[in-house]
Amino acid sequence: MNSLSSAPRTTILTPRQRVELSLNHQEPDRIPTDFFATPEVWGNLMRCFEIEKSRPEDDDYFDESREEVLRHLAIDCRVLSYDMFINPPPGAGMLVPGAAVDWWGSLTRSTPNRMWRQKLPDGTSRDIWGRCSGPVQNAFGAYEEIIFNPLCNVTSLVDLKSFPWPSLDWWDFSGLPGLIEQYDRRDQYHIRFRAGSVFEEAWQLRGMEAFLIDMVT
Repeated sequence: MNSLSSAPRTTILTPRQRVELSLNHQEPDRIPTDFFATPEVWGNLMRCFEIEKSRPEDDDYFDESREEVLRHLAIDCRVLSYDMFINPPPGAGMLVPGAAVDWWGSLTRSTPNRMWRQKLPDGTSRDIWGRCSGPVQNAFGAYEEIIFNPLCNVTSLVDLKSFPWPSLDWWDFSGLPGLIEQYDRRDQYHIRFRAGSVFEEAWQLRGMEAFLIDMVT
């Protein structure tokens, strides 16, 4: 049994202990929290907390101003993601002519973390898998929706083998230990690593209708 299970209710836990207790179906000192948001919400919270918006560099791993928002809200969890650590080399055939790598501008970047995207001249973006997204306006601002599924016309295994899949050599995780250490110096957050969702990656590459039909057939 976890030694914390017998701790009195007044015990102040670290964020990591709080989440681990909950995952073990034991009652922590309070409900653990996590947080994701659209750019408009991040901006509103920065203004509310009077946090100056930071301008991270391409080699930074997270946006300090968003991280400050999480600290103000006493958020227990931090998530790291595979697309923070990828950078296809020049000549890898990933960049569309006229496109530029954009680590911080994606409207779907819902955490403080950077996210690899290439911005195309027409304002759309493309991720490492070749999925294309475009901005869609709403009553509060804008968000991105997928406008092209790169495997939508695949009909055979030959087509799949000829698809320009990302190379494992393009990832560099050498900065990961230092990033975790940097988090731990502030507090013992519950840190998890997002490697992507099999379901989401599959349907977004193929298209939802084709993907569902594929599973049936």
